[in-house]
This record gives sequence, structure tokens and C-alpha cells, in this order.
Amino acid sequence: LYHYYSAWYGLLDELRRKHPSTVFENCSSGAMRHDIGLLRHYDLHFISDTAGVMDVLRIGQGDLLRMPPGRILRWITPRGIEQPVMLKRPPEKKHVLSPAGATWSIAETVDPDFLVISAMFGAMAFSGDLQSLSQPIKNRIKWFVDFYKQRRRLIMDAACHLLTPVRPMNDRAGWTILQMQAPETTESLVFHFYMPDDGQERRLVRLRALIPEKNYRVRRVGPESSAEQVFPGKQLMETGLELHEAFDQNTEFKAGIIAVEPQ
Repeated sequence: LYHYYSAWYGLLDELRRKHPSTVFENCSSGAMRHDIGLLRHYDLHFISDTAGVMDVLRIGQGDLLRMPPGRILRWITPRGIEQPVMLKRPPEKKHVLSPAGATWSIAETVDPDFLVISAMFGAMAFSGDLQSLSQPIKNRIKWFVDFYKQRRRLIMDAACHLLTPVRPMNDRAGWTILQMQAPETTESLVFHFYMPDDGQERRLVRLRALIPEKNYRVRRVGPESSAEQVFPGKQLMETGLELHEAFDQNTEFKAGIIAVEPQ
């Protein structure tokens, strides 16, 4: 086994030397080829065969306990809603299709914001059929891609604080909240994911590793403008930041981003 891995790593390193501009992705096959040692030989890691959005989100939570977020590859795999496919539930207006597993044999309808935001706290990549999307959805995705490019260095170098517990794959309820933070400046992006019909419209979450005596500008990130508020770091860590999302019994998972920037 030692000689096998020595030869395999040597081959990878030779390819990287010969093709320095190529991105090498490790497909982890259910994490059977996913360990800290591989970080020296691959650029990025896709953590499982499934491209189901909630599957990847749940697996990604667990992976963040041992891997830096900037090295985890997250595929956005949409298709237009008009294409015929077997759906897990009826389509809704302004949604896109996404695989419900590792293939397109069964798909699910997904809010486009949720699809894109769930891939933004790592290395974001696109697959699927982007040409089949409507122009309004393309414009909305473009807004988030432009924002990601502005914050790409922060995200790729960030430390990640898991503000809610890691949950099993089949647990789809409640809130999932992550704080991506630039250790040098303490600037943070708080990613939150939630099911609007589970009755938890508000969630108070304590941020971490801020500077207590410094003030922070807090605003929701998105194509729609939002008001900015200012809070002391001590308050955000001790009292917490309240997240509020309206109840909706007829929608699927949604997501949001809160920017927390030192004044």
C-alpha cells in the first residue's frame, strides 16, 4: 500500500509540475479518498458523488470539521424547469431543477438563490445546462457570482465557525448557519439555510472571534438592497445576531448571506 501511494502521489505531482495552470479535483467517492494528506497533491475536493443540494450541504457540514472550506469544491448543477424529468415534487414558479442524487434520473425543484448560496462557502463551480435557464434567473445568478468574485479571497482563505450543530443526512429541518471569517480582519460572511415552513421564523445566533470593542456593519447580501445596521462586536458575540425569515408553507429550502464588516 505504501508503494502504491508513493507511485500515485508521484504521478499527480508530476502532472501538476507539467501543467501548473490545471485545476486537479479529487472526487472523494464518499470520502474514501479524502484525507488531510491529499491536500498537498490536489487543488480541490468534491466530497461525494451526489449533487443533491441538501445532501452536499449536510456532508459539507461534517467535512468542515476537518477540512479548510476553501479547498472544498461545490458544484452548482441547474437545468431549466421546462425540461421533462421525473420530479420529487411539482415545480414552483421561478425555480430551477437540480439533481436529487448523483445523476439526473430523479431531480428536484430548487430556489436558485439557495442553489447558488449553498455553493458559495468554498470553491464554486458550474455544471448542468445553464443555457436552459430563463434570463431573469441568469441575471440573478450573475449577481451572486459577481459578489463571490469580490469576496473570493476572503472565502478561499477563511476560517469557518459552525454556528449550528452538524446534522445527519436525512435531517432537513431547522436552520444551518456558518460563519466564514477572515482571521486577519475579522470580516465575516454568515451563510444561513432554512426551511420556511418549519415555524422557526427567527433565530438568534452568537457570532465568534470578533473584536469586542470594535463596531461592525451588518447587512443582508442580495440583489435587493437592504438597510445596514451597526453593532458592537461584544453584542454580536454575547447577545447574538437575530436572523428573521418569513414563514411560508408552500416553498422549499431558502438561503441568505449576512455581511459583517468592521467599521
